[in-house]
Amino acid sequence: MEFDFENDVSIDHDALEVEWLRQPSLHAIYSRKLVEANDRLRKAEQRMKMVRSDLILEANEDPDKYLGKGIKPTAPIVEAYYRTHEDHEAAKKKFFEAQYEVEMFQNAINALNTKKQALENLVKLYMSGYFSGPKEPHNIGKEFRERVEEVKGENLKGQRERTHEKLNRTRTK
Repeated sequence: MEFDFENDVSIDHDALEVEWLRQPSLHAIYSRKLVEANDRLRKAEQRMKMVRSDLILEANEDPDKYLGKGIKPTAPIVEAYYRTHEDHEAAKKKFFEAQYEVEMFQNAINALNTKKQALENLVKLYMSGYFSGPKEPHNIGKEFRERVEEVKGENLKGQRERTHEKLNRTRTK
């Protein structure tokens, strides 16, 4: 299942009732995914430990074969062997991926809890009459274009003034 995290935590203040209806199910979905991710993390951690144990046993049982001819299987040597072994590296990578996934779902749960608080406060604002509809319809596109043109004009005016100042300074020299 693909998640649209940005959309799931955003709030449409014009549809608070819809947001309130969605909130529990979104929280439940992300909570379930967090539980599943924690399960994968525990399994990945167990797999990493098993690989490490197998490699340690392997190195201690036949050090000449796995560590090198005549190398004594001391703790640091055996540790270096298993830590650099490709099986341990692969298991560790899976562990870190699972850990990342758990952290991301935990962040999503935290964001949904924050969204719940925001929804509660927005409802209070709504009930106190904070949100009022416009009396005249706005043409946002037109207003935006007018503002862009205004900013362009201000930039051009400032640029002309700076150019005139530079010309005046060079003439007085």
